Amino acid sequence: LLEHAMFVAYKLNRTLILPPIGPHTAQWFKYNKEDIQDVVSMLRIFDKVFMERIIKVIQLEDITVTEFCTANLDTAESDWDVFLPVPGKKYPYTLKRLMSRFEGTSNDVIFFSKGSLWKLFKIPSYEASLVRYHVRLRPEFRHIARKAAYETLGHVYNALHIRFPDSDGTNKRLGWLSPNEEFVRRMVEDGFFTKTNLVYVATKSIARKHVFFDIFPRKGFDLVFSDRLLESVELRNFIATFPLRMSETILGLVEQLVCSRSQLFLGTGYSTFSMYIRYHREQRIQMVDTTLVTEPLTHEHVEANTDIDAVIKVLKKIGQEYGSKDVLDEVEILNVSTPCDRPMQVC
Repeated sequence: LLEHAMFVAYKLNRTLILPPIGPHTAQWFKYNKEDIQDVVSMLRIFDKVFMERIIKVIQLEDITVTEFCTANLDTAESDWDVFLPVPGKKYPYTLKRLMSRFEGTSNDVIFFSKGSLWKLFKIPSYEASLVRYHVRLRPEFRHIARKAAYETLGHVYNALHIRFPDSDGTNKRLGWLSPNEEFVRRMVEDGFFTKTNLVYVATKSIARKHVFFDIFPRKGFDLVFSDRLLESVELRNFIATFPLRMSETILGLVEQLVCSRSQLFLGTGYSTFSMYIRYHREQRIQMVDTTLVTEPLTHEHVEANTDIDAVIKVLKKIGQEYGSKDVLDEVEILNVSTPCDRPMQVC
């Protein structure tokens, strides 16, 4: 949704009002019920510096979206264009229709109501990539993920993401998850035993003892779950800085980065959680932890070097100049092969 909103703001040259982030939920009407003490500023999660390279953003502070709309909608002070979802239609808006509908509108605010931004637009692939490149977690997330992974898993591990159906019935993909034997077959074929049998599993915390996972130890895999990751005191302290009801959501974001750092990764093909892990792995420069570098990576360091080999050379040079062993360790992690990513959709 954030990517879609940024795309619209980018194309219409509008300022994007960022709502607070709350616990992960599958429906907009559940999000609207969240209390102010259970949500946080979106800019505590995402990097404002990168967002503002393509659009201007304003963050709602100390107010929920519902309260903001109630206070400002249909008032004499502001003129809103409220857009509602089209029942029964998916992707009804091409870029051309978007521009013809909203470009040049004189309304103070364009409000996409009731989840209408969800899968609304057909975004051209280039512009979708441009927007996604500028949606990044704040640097402290990358720092925490690196420290927690190294502390509890070591430098060499593989990763797996299993997406089970939601218990509340909102996930309609019942029966879509491939059998556990199919995951095992893929893992063996793609070399999960090559360097280690250790596999970090990102999944719902309540699913750790699910019978789905029984076959993996029998086949020689050493599965570890979030309870191992939470042995990191620094990670626990970091999560504790957020509202209690957001704990699992914050842990999930860190888990995405932990999986992104693994030697090999296999995900659930229909899951956006797996999709973002794959994206992080394809865009390795996003994994660079600038806290490792005495001299912060500059625009010239990073963006002038679009291929990973050039970036690695820069990192090695910085590491040699400042004697930072951690920088060279980071390069080693960045420069791993990921053969399991390409056919991920099978599972």
